[in-house]
Amino acid sequence: MAKGEKREGDLAKLIFSWSLEDVFNQDLFKDEVVKIPSTFTSLKNYLSSYTFPLIEEIRADMYSSLEALSQVPSVKILSLDSTKRHKQCTYQIIVGDAPANVPSPGVNRNYIPNKGDIFVLSDRRPVHVSDLTGNGKSYRIALIIRGGKYDDLPPNTFVIRASSSIEVSEYRKQNEKRSPFCAVYLLNITTYRHIWKALDFKLSVL
Repeated sequence: MAKGEKREGDLAKLIFSWSLEDVFNQDLFKDEVVKIPSTFTSLKNYLSSYTFPLIEEIRADMYSSLEALSQVPSVKILSLDSTKRHKQCTYQIIVGDAPANVPSPGVNRNYIPNKGDIFVLSDRRPVHVSDLTGNGKSYRIALIIRGGKYDDLPPNTFVIRASSSIEVSEYRKQNEKRSPFCAVYLLNITTYRHIWKALDFKLSVL
């Protein structure tokens, strides 16, 4: 991440760039997260001192959710289509009810998606992080960029940006053969994005 290149959209790109090994690496930002000084040489120095602590907090939140995959909420994806604007890795989804085949039914796992949610998009409902990569299984990380009660999309309809492209025709073929894909909630980055934007030096000096 080059200095001065930090924009709001880059936060999602940064999250998408992490592998599972990165998220589970407690020392990923060990050298970057340092004690924040009591005085600063400039506004830019002040803002930059909070950047990596914020990134580390996001990584830690993702780690906590992935570590407890069997306990986090999820929802079936009933349909997935490319958006009319054909932006790269952007899709429209329609969600249904939470999967019934989730262990420990005593825990409430109904997932109502919201704008700003980061979730795992998987061809099966994972209960452990190893379920995401074992036996040829595929997954992606995705961000909800439109949808919810404050948007103008139909109920249960959302626009997402995925960490990598999805072949819609292959998705449909797979859905015909077995149970639908599912979205497994990890965290909401709306507040993080506001802070990220506030830490942008270029915007702060306007």
